[in-house]
Amino acid sequence: MADSEWIEELCQWLEWQGIPFQKSTEQLEGQILPLLYFPTKKIKLLLFDIYHWKSTPLSEAYGTKLSQLAQSTGIKYICLWQDLWYTKQALLKARISSILGFFTRLHARHCVVSRIDKPLMDAFLQTHHLQGSTQAKLKYGLFLKKQYIPKYLGENFPTDENALIAVASFSGARTMKWGDRQDFRSYELLRFASLQGYVVVGGMDKLMKAFMQENQPDDIMSYADKDWSDGRSYQVLGFEQVLDFETITYYWVNSKTYERYPENRILQQYSVEELKSQGWIRIGNSGSLKYIKTLRKE
Repeated sequence: MADSEWIEELCQWLEWQGIPFQKSTEQLEGQILPLLYFPTKKIKLLLFDIYHWKSTPLSEAYGTKLSQLAQSTGIKYICLWQDLWYTKQALLKARISSILGFFTRLHARHCVVSRIDKPLMDAFLQTHHLQGSTQAKLKYGLFLKKQYIPKYLGENFPTDENALIAVASFSGARTMKWGDRQDFRSYELLRFASLQGYVVVGGMDKLMKAFMQENQPDDIMSYADKDWSDGRSYQVLGFEQVLDFETITYYWVNSKTYERYPENRILQQYSVEELKSQGWIRIGNSGSLKYIKTLRKE
């Protein structure tokens, strides 16, 4: 399979960064998919072209098959989509660099947590989270104390106050009405993101503790995007995996602008026929994992 232009751009960037990789392919459901392999990290970056997907989409079970491959080989699979390369390239580069171990380390002990408003949350997540922002009831920011800014963020970082370096957003409380969690006050962790190019050691834990102290949840649930995550970061925080969604989540991508929208949202405005006639392409991610952190034991 001949490499498309965006894959060549990705390879050139990796070469400029001095990051060693091997170009290869992976056979999945009878299809040959291009990939980049990072042997020292045991990571494979599967490359999904939206036009190839349009002509020969994979089945809804492909994410499960990738998970099985990862378990049997000990290799982590990441799914990188063409449209995100064109619309969120800076964030993708930072994410890939971080996964490969190229990042600046910050420490939560140098930070303070405070509630933030919706405009600040939206602005941060639109820049630093691949899925952008979302509606949230409770919004928390992790701020690097101003005395540490010159050392970690540089003398020219544009603030003379504490600097926002991570955000976590949560739903409001939902009282479960049936099942093992009946009468539990459950919250959902909706988004977490840190500043591009930085990893905040203990940052998510510090945000979670502030949230739990204020709201006293019985449990917290969240979802890991299998395109990028195998859920290990949730396990470190005390979450337990309860579901592996084998059904993939569908999106529609504009073939001219590469805008992406979840199917359930865009179909509220347009029909499938209208989208296809306007050049939109339906794609599907590799699924998600559901996690729950139980705080009330009875």
